[in-house]
Amino acid sequence: MKKIFANNSKPVSSNSNKDISEKKLFEYVPLSNYLLPSMPAAGSAENAWITVKNYFSLNKKTDNDELFKENKKDLFVLPERLEKFVAPEVDLNDVSNALDLCLETWLESFNSETSITYIIGPHFSYNSEILRLWAKNNDACIISSPSYEEILSGCEKFSLNFPEKGKIWVIPDLENFFLRHENGLKKIRKLLHMAEIGELGKGIIGCHSFAWAYFQAVLKFSPKNVLTLQSFNDEKFVSMISKSVRSSSYTKFKFLNISNGKKITGISLENEPIDPLFTKISAYCRGNVFSALNLWKDKLRLENDNLKLKDSFLEQKNGSNETIVFVFPEITEPSFSPAFEDESVIILHTLMIHKSLPFDILLRILFFSESRCVNAVLSLLSSGFLEKKGNEITVSVSAFYAVRKILFGRDYLVDKF
Repeated sequence: MKKIFANNSKPVSSNSNKDISEKKLFEYVPLSNYLLPSMPAAGSAENAWITVKNYFSLNKKTDNDELFKENKKDLFVLPERLEKFVAPEVDLNDVSNALDLCLETWLESFNSETSITYIIGPHFSYNSEILRLWAKNNDACIISSPSYEEILSGCEKFSLNFPEKGKIWVIPDLENFFLRHENGLKKIRKLLHMAEIGELGKGIIGCHSFAWAYFQAVLKFSPKNVLTLQSFNDEKFVSMISKSVRSSSYTKFKFLNISNGKKITGISLENEPIDPLFTKISAYCRGNVFSALNLWKDKLRLENDNLKLKDSFLEQKNGSNETIVFVFPEITEPSFSPAFEDESVIILHTLMIHKSLPFDILLRILFFSESRCVNAVLSLLSSGFLEKKGNEITVSVSAFYAVRKILFGRDYLVDKF
């Protein structure tokens, strides 16, 4: 098992933008070896003060005065044709291939004590989607999650169709196999026990990090083979963006801080120092590349003049054009309202543990009245802490780290990411 549990992740210097191979860009490591990126040396408080000073020094003459964008109404979000270069999406096939490489030795072994490998991912890490893709590529059997009614029923165990011995199976979303309810834990306790003693054969179980922390606390569950996708520090983050930016053949991109007009370095040109903004984003998102890319994309704006880039612009060759992209340097969070405070925190924590829930199921597992729950959910939706996706309610991407800080500050159970 050396291949799975070797610690190949060492802190990387952030003083330059070096090319990082795809093999190193995505790497699965033991959960205990997950590395949280550090904030810039200046610290978050000093960065905030610098931002304030920049806004109050607009009347000071500098070489970059013409680049200050005091009127944000003249700025627009990037069209998709440009966004795909400056804010690329993660190719889940690359991540699945990294998992494949990590599991190679495990797949070839027949040790009953290591029949199960657990893959843990933080919020918004596409952990279950990656595992479904891996299962498809490796002809593994995907075990579908039970219905909420089956979870809450009085049956002793789930009616799941595991394959015959010798075929790998995958549970991509263990968080969907339980509810924090008196009848919602006994069946998952039985399932995990059967898996651990090898009764279900060889399989992979994926779980999101808050549910995993809950299982460890409530079920006293601490298995051996637990892996996760290694964090993205600023160097990995910039490497991914810069590779995409330089792939554009019809324009060159220039990124400017919207507050002071200074160039955001490390993206467009090789061997540039990495701008502290990327260090701040990586640290704020706790190494989650999916969240970091989403946050980066939300910061980007085009000036009104740049909207003249019509279809004819795409036909121009040799990259003779330059597209200026303005970047908001601040990280903003929704403000937590004291209204329905106790109920709101409990709802947020419940949804963090379950990742998402239909509203009617949320009502069933909470201990306070329906009217209080409705009022609290509506307040959290309107303030941006929650969002509705189809029939499911979940903590919004933009509010996740603010919610995590609220829960941590109030001694609620949180994950270790």
